[in-house]
Amino acid sequence: MRLVLHILALLGGWPGAAVAQEILRHKAKKRDFRVIFWLTVMINCGALIWLMSKGSNALLVLLS
Repeated sequence: MRLVLHILALLGGWPGAAVAQEILRHKAKKRDFRVIFWLTVMINCGALIWLMSKGSNALLVLLS
């Protein structure tokens, strides 16, 4: 089940997961879960920054 939650966070569901951790205290005490969760947040932000950069334009043109 943890793997499914991490995959959903990696696919972009991390804002809702972050709110749930704070408000509902869901998985808030599980250190290993939080470490992997914040790693998925960093991967998402890095991917967004890369997609918005000039370097990704060549790939996007190639794929279209």
